[in-house]
Amino acid sequence: MTPMKKLWSAWFDKPKASRYRNLAEPIADYFPEIGLLSDAGVVRSSNQDHIGCIRFANDRNLVAVIADGMGGHQSGEIASRIAVEVFQKNFSGYLRNADCRQALLKCFADANAEVFRSGQALAENHGMGTTLVALAVIDGLAYYGNTGDSRCTCAGPVRFASYLKTTPWSPNC
Repeated sequence: MTPMKKLWSAWFDKPKASRYRNLAEPIADYFPEIGLLSDAGVVRSSNQDHIGCIRFANDRNLVAVIADGMGGHQSGEIASRIAVEVFQKNFSGYLRNADCRQALLKCFADANAEVFRSGQALAENHGMGTTLVALAVIDGLAYYGNTGDSRCTCAGPVRFASYLKTTPWSPNC
């Protein structure tokens, strides 16, 4: 069995409820730093990624979001831009009225609805799609959500460091 297959088997063989870690206490001493970078890669000539970040007055809180347009579909670069823009526009408002998990869920639903609506509105965009990944660090806790084959990868066993990576082979945190 390959190392990647072992990793995925270890993940998916667990009962669903035990796949997710909940911290009882938030991390007290952290200052998140973020850099945003995207690359078209070696397969495609155009970059269908769109990335964004939300910074808050409390500089210890942030949200990073990345969408990777589906290359085999129409208008992937438009779908990824729409998804990130809708997410960035709505997240703070939802966070004021709900917990972070609910804010993430609502933003994912809004982004999906807007990409679908936009795909239906113009014939040349029909069938467009995108992945979407978001990482929110709010008050010492990290929240993560994704749809599609993009993943969030956590790195560093001691130091808190997170980055978004858009490869289908990255394990979930």
